[in-house]
Amino acid sequence: VGGARLKEAININTSLSSLKTVIEAIGSGAGHVPYRSSKLTWLLKDCIGGNARVAVMAHVNPAESHHFETLSTLRFVSMVKTVKTRSSKNERLKGEDE
Repeated sequence: VGGARLKEAININTSLSSLKTVIEAIGSGAGHVPYRSSKLTWLLKDCIGGNARVAVMAHVNPAESHHFETLSTLRFVSMVKTVKTRSSKNERLKGEDE
């Protein structure tokens, strides 16, 4: 892998690393959550840190040549699975404009 593909892979890994840091901060109840560490975490801020339910899907490849990527993905999903978020039903108050 080289050139543009290498640069893209580096950017993806950096964004995923930032996402992991944000999810760990939310899970630990940290006072500061570093959403601004990447564009991905900034865009997902309301989804992962707001009043929302979160679902994580992972794509893994059973081929032997993708062994390390599959293990890395499964470790990431296992870590994300341990994080508990709080969501509540949004209700309109009487008299609110629609």
